[in-house]
Amino acid sequence: MLSDVLRFAKDKYTKIAAKQLRSVLVDFYSTDSLSEAKVRLLGDITAMNLPQKLPHIPQRRHCAGRLEAETDEFVNYVYVSG
Repeated sequence: MLSDVLRFAKDKYTKIAAKQLRSVLVDFYSTDSLSEAKVRLLGDITAMNLPQKLPHIPQRRHCAGRLEAETDEFVNYVYVSG
């Protein structure tokens, strides 16, 4: 079952620019929701065995700017998995 974040991103990633998607995600979703979606998406992408190498994106704990960092990483994965 898709999370709300993943469902929203799947619906919007071809319809709006990445910058807009980031803005909406930051405004609407919590850091924990974005982090969980990022981990799930990374697992799904890894299972696809894509030929391109994915950038290393760490699991973040508590840091300044975590919401923005999680959002940027999630959106990058959304556009990689296309």
